Amino acid sequence: MGIKGQEGNCILLLKAFGISLFFLSALGIRMGLIVYGMYQDQKFNVRYTDIDYDVYNDASRYLVNGESPYRRATYRYTPLLAEILIPDILLNEQFGKILFSIFDIIIACIQFNLLRQTNSFIMSLLYTAIWAFNPMSIVISTRGNAEAVVCLFVILTFYFLYKRKIWLCSLFFGLSIHMKIYPVLYSLPLFFCLSNFYPSKSFFTKERLIAVFGTAFVLIGLTGYYYYRYGFEFLWETYLYHGTRTDHRHNLSVYWYYLSLSFDFPKSTIRSLISFLPQIFCLIAIGFRYCKKDIIFCCYLMTCIFVAFNKVYTMQYFIWWFVLLPFVVPKIIEGALHHIFLTIFIILQYIASYGIWLYYGYELEFKGKNSMFNIFIAGIIVFIANIILIIWHIYVYSLSDSLRKQKQLKLN
Repeated sequence: MGIKGQEGNCILLLKAFGISLFFLSALGIRMGLIVYGMYQDQKFNVRYTDIDYDVYNDASRYLVNGESPYRRATYRYTPLLAEILIPDILLNEQFGKILFSIFDIIIACIQFNLLRQTNSFIMSLLYTAIWAFNPMSIVISTRGNAEAVVCLFVILTFYFLYKRKIWLCSLFFGLSIHMKIYPVLYSLPLFFCLSNFYPSKSFFTKERLIAVFGTAFVLIGLTGYYYYRYGFEFLWETYLYHGTRTDHRHNLSVYWYYLSLSFDFPKSTIRSLISFLPQIFCLIAIGFRYCKKDIIFCCYLMTCIFVAFNKVYTMQYFIWWFVLLPFVVPKIIEGALHHIFLTIFIILQYIASYGIWLYYGYELEFKGKNSMFNIFIAGIIVFIANIILIIWHIYVYSLSDSLRKQKQLKLN
């Protein structure tokens, strides 16, 4: 073997070591926090474990006893989640947290695999770190929130789309919608973007039909099975309830104050529809603008818009678009660096808006102060900050695209 061959092997070994260290470190941080969480739960009044994790476990316990998971009040998820977490009851109550953390790392591995196709080794790791070492994704999974499950299914949808395995893409897309309703937003963009992967003059191509039938097969199959087992209660708690959900606590939404004041009054269908109109208009506009140009950027923007305009907006919702952020950063980095001071300002105003909301939320929740109007104003600030961030994304994406085209012209 020549010197060049030996150097090549050394580089491969270093890369393998670097990848292993990267992912093991991300997993190690999560495992450490799970252990710490057990300590905090025992020693402090404020628990580390998310209350939702207790809800999941109670539902799983009912399943083990041969009963409906919906006997647990506030369990408003698919029975599939309770089934996945049965080992919490039979083996160890930390199983779910460990599983969600492993899902986080699997997501990061898939992100790295896709990023590596268009980026260098080092840059792919840096972009993947946005998810793997993100404090939000780490804390949410280690506290026992199940968002990593739907995020994994969403990422697998895009992975198999880019690998041109449409059956698998559609199956995981169906699973993601079954777990949470929000991925249904991606339906039309995914349908139309298939023409980029499989050009054809026909509208109903073989690939589009496979995608539709594959997704429908999973959704109808799982929905039919659980409806047979649990009846209308399954449909209501898993899906229909979320259309009428109006949380008046722990809600970052711009509609929070209105929901709080009208909580005890009869619900108005007209007012509910009116509140959805801006959201629907923006989603349709972004969907048609970017679905064929850049499917991941399109779905990323749609998720940001959906979260910002939603009547219910909690911290867990960040994860829905964070999981796509590693794919978006490479597309906007040039434009963002071109206006570095504007970029820093946008990021700081975004973080500050949540700081203001959390401050007044803390006053209301823990100090008992009447800060409701202040939270209302903070909610408006958060909403404006989100809109500014979305507009900034669109601007720097277009700028980055223009800068890349200019470079190509100079090279040619």
